[in-house]
Amino acid sequence: GSEATAGQTTSDRYRALAQELGVADRCRWLVDYLSDELVSDLFQAADAVLLTYSARFRSASGVLNLAVHHRRPVLASAGASALGSSVERFRLGLRLPPDDAGAIREGMMRLFSPRPAPLWKRYELSNSWAANAAVVARTLLADPDDRDAEPREFLDAVGLGDECHRARLDGLCRKLVPVAALAARADEEVTRSYLA
Repeated sequence: GSEATAGQTTSDRYRALAQELGVADRCRWLVDYLSDELVSDLFQAADAVLLTYSARFRSASGVLNLAVHHRRPVLASAGASALGSSVERFRLGLRLPPDDAGAIREGMMRLFSPRPAPLWKRYELSNSWAANAAVVARTLLADPDDRDAEPREFLDAVGLGDECHRARLDGLCRKLVPVAALAARADEEVTRSYLA
């Protein structure tokens, strides 16, 4: 497959930029499939993880989950998104304004002064498979006329609210409800024991 999707910059451009800036000899490029073991080694070697997304980015980040797993603070920039709000809510590092090289530079200098006190476990509990299954179940079961429901707001924000409710996924709801109930109960027990 391609190393960059439409609208993304390829590594060739970054290599050329490193050359122009005179730092190419300080850069190591790994543009390939990386094994889980190598990914783990790279995260362990890092002091922090830089997640720079443009203002158009309005999602979460799988790399954030890896950074949390490896207990590495992040510098994150993006538009209004789960990425930015998670970094702030769980104190996973610093949230920076998007598309601002100066903010990234300043953030790199501020990140460890004072050292962040991330809420790693709380992030993991909040973003577990069980917690996500419960959100999906609540979303599928939500009253289509209840505009105050958080899942409905999310679906509306991504343009799927009416479509999902019109589809009447009753069979799927019946299958998900017991799974989500069990998952939520397990998450509640883990959360209670963690916070006790």
